Parts: sequence; C-alpha cells; structure tokens
Amino acid sequence: EGVAGLREPRVSWMWQEVGERAKTRGLTVAVGNSVVLEVTHGQASALVNQVELFGEHSAQLRALVDVPVGSWKPWAASGHYPARWCETPDQTEVGGVRVGAVMCWEELIACPWLRHAGVGSTTLLAASNTWFDEGYIDAAQRRSSWALGRLFGVSVVRAANTAPNR
Repeated sequence: EGVAGLREPRVSWMWQEVGERAKTRGLTVAVGNSVVLEVTHGQASALVNQVELFGEHSAQLRALVDVPVGSWKPWAASGHYPARWCETPDQTEVGGVRVGAVMCWEELIACPWLRHAGVGSTTLLAASNTWFDEGYIDAAQRRSSWALGRLFGVSVVRAANTAPNR
C-alpha cells in the first residue's frame, strides 16, 4: 500500500519500465499506489487507494473502504479517499486464479473480505503501509488477514512496508 506513491506522469514511466521487464520474464508485479480522481484548486481532492499489477498481467484493484477518519483530514481540501462500500470489488485473473485486493485497515474488518468471497475471488492480495508502527498494527493486520482468509475460504498473499528497525 502506497509504495509507488501517487500514480502520475512523473513516475509512470518508471512503473511502465518495471512492467515491461517483468513481462519479458513472465512475472507479475503488484504495487500499492494512489490515483487522483478529482482535482480542486490545483490539489488532489479525491483519491483511490489501489494495488496495481504490472507485467504478465495488468490490472487496478481499488480499495472498497475509505481510509479511517484518523488517517485523513476531513476538514482539508485535499487527500480524501471516498468509500466504495456498495460497489462490486475489483478482481482480475492471474494464472487462472481470481485475485482481488484488500488494503490497510480493510485487513481488519470482515465486510471487504465477505464482498470479495461473494464475487468469487479465490486469492486476496493484502497490502499495508505500517512503516510508522512499532509492530502492533502490522501484527494485528497479519493475524486478521490469516483469520479472515480462513473464515471466507480465500488464500492470502500479504505484503507490508514495515519499520526499518524490525
């Protein structure tokens, strides 16, 4: 989640090159990023958190749940991640497997997992950005992903940016 930063032309060339190299090797790379949906007064006013696949397979798997109130500034003109609670989750096929994604605090709540299981995702990519954490949030997300994956019968591939001291 967030490894690639904001998906914009200044960095797109780099990810395109990564995708081309991965494709020549028959690989798929999954990277977390944000995409600007709306610009107000020259600032990003609405964004989507997503896992983007590059290489052999390409897709954008957007988050369903908005970032919690503690992580964004509802009073600010920029940086808002709107909820997609009622939309069908994004999924793609990778090597014959139906893949979806959960990000950040979606790892902790059952609703996104239930929605993905309901549309037939068999594997979920779980991505989180816990570089600021002493290990407690990451551990909770890891345990939750394991438990929710078992509960809903989906395999989980998980990656997290963790604090450098761990």
